[in-house]
Amino acid sequence: MERIKWSFDSVVLAAVAADLEPLIGGTVTRVLQPDRDEIVLAIGARRRPSHVLLSIHPRWARAHLIGDVDAGAAASFCQLLRARLEGARLGRIVQPAFERTLTLTFTALDDEVDLVVEIMGRHSNLIAVGGGTILGSLKSVTAAMSSVRQILPGIVYVSPPRGLPAPQDLTEPLLRERLAGATGSPARRLAGTILGISPLMATELAVRAGLNPAGRTDDPEQLAAVVWPVLVELVDTVVHQRFEPVVYHEDGAPVACTPFPYVHLAGWSVEPTPTMSAAVAAVAGHAASRSHVDEERSALLAAIGAAMAKIARTQAELEKSQTEAAGGESLKQRANLLFAYASQIPSGSTEATLPGFDGTPVTIQLDPTVTAVDNARRLFKRYARIKSAQPQVAQRLREVAAQREYLDSMQVLTETATSADDLEGIREELVKEGMLKSRRRQRRPATPRAGPRYYTTASGADVVVGRTNLENDRVTFAIGRPDDLWLHARGMPGAHVILRTGGRTAPEEAIRSAAQIAAYFSRGRGAGTVPVSYTLRKYVKKPRGARPGLVTITNEKTVVVEPRLPQTTQAGKQASEQA
Repeated sequence: MERIKWSFDSVVLAAVAADLEPLIGGTVTRVLQPDRDEIVLAIGARRRPSHVLLSIHPRWARAHLIGDVDAGAAASFCQLLRARLEGARLGRIVQPAFERTLTLTFTALDDEVDLVVEIMGRHSNLIAVGGGTILGSLKSVTAAMSSVRQILPGIVYVSPPRGLPAPQDLTEPLLRERLAGATGSPARRLAGTILGISPLMATELAVRAGLNPAGRTDDPEQLAAVVWPVLVELVDTVVHQRFEPVVYHEDGAPVACTPFPYVHLAGWSVEPTPTMSAAVAAVAGHAASRSHVDEERSALLAAIGAAMAKIARTQAELEKSQTEAAGGESLKQRANLLFAYASQIPSGSTEATLPGFDGTPVTIQLDPTVTAVDNARRLFKRYARIKSAQPQVAQRLREVAAQREYLDSMQVLTETATSADDLEGIREELVKEGMLKSRRRQRRPATPRAGPRYYTTASGADVVVGRTNLENDRVTFAIGRPDDLWLHARGMPGAHVILRTGGRTAPEEAIRSAAQIAAYFSRGRGAGTVPVSYTLRKYVKKPRGARPGLVTITNEKTVVVEPRLPQTTQAGKQASEQA
């Protein structure tokens, strides 16, 4: 999985502030709240406004221009902003150099409102200030939450404490003094002693100074001497807005954005972007999506795990019933002995020891309040009850085994899912199967599912892969043709895979490539090699009443491969494709 280097630091914020400057003089037409941690301001022409996202998410806090946005439910702070800002004009934008605060000042008639976004990780906030007094905030901070600084309506707004000197306020002797009082690697010292220098920026400064950012430098004078000219250059870049925003990619995904190319990220693919906002939006959108995928995956795995635990308890109870049934013949034998020797058993006896049919003595516990014959009848009733329940117990055990196999498969499909769409399909299937409750969600226009995964082997053969068990059935029986090859990891849950043959014999390379895909989307993904079964699709059958994704196969062969995906995927394929 790609590594995301997210750093919305003071320099990135300065580059975003430069993006927002053309909006000065524009009018706020709408205030929206897409999520609980986000406010969006539509500024400019009503028909085609620019949208400014202000997010205080504890991990993805940021401010930047975005495209169109869906409106969510407006909480009280959003409603306050609507009342105070809609129709107001953006008068000025202030972002003190190397500070992570951005102030947008709006004017309506003679009323002036400052909207301050503070980008400080989990302490981030969005605050409306009028006449120096807090009007409201996206997140309240009480005295119980912080003894340093409260954020509540009606109190005077105080800027976040700086604590560290800003780069533009430093001199080389002062820098040397600051570094002498710090410990650790060069990057750690820079980030811990200078305002607005994030760990990522500190690493870049150290590398540009010719230092090992994670190494050790004991001489603060030497450290200051090589860092100082690099720091001066950074200040000049920020003050004169000499930004060249770029996005870095790893495995095709946007994983970092910087206000100018970073030397220490040269190993990644770099793409210039027209604005810092576009760069931030690309990385934050991907990062937030991946974060959502991880959260949804965990939630689904927890639900599947709970269902599997419930199935395990049911199976244990049924197996206990089977064990009891094994003693049913003993009940029948003791009943027959009581009938045979009833006349020889005295009334009121609590037990009777009788010769068994094989000659071995058998001791039978008795109810002394009834006759030996009545005791025999009770044993026969117990025997009959256990005997009659055995077909149902056996059937329930088969059902439980099928359900366990189904859940095992769903667990693997969830673990190997690669997108939010994959996981949404799995959630919908679990809801349909009655294993998960449907969740209420805001009504939005329905979007079509992405459908199965499609790949192309080196020889040009098409491979189709199911993402859920319902989709596995569709891939196998609706998309797959009788003469196509069907593949599945042998003896373990995973995706159904169809290798298109066009009625011809599939090349060995194509079979191995399709088998590698089947192994990749199976429980064996992390193994060195995985056995994969394959057969013609016409030899794959769906047992009557079987759960989604469960099939039987005949005439199969096996190939052992390393789990791997091919380099080529096919875009634009539709899930509705039919045989």
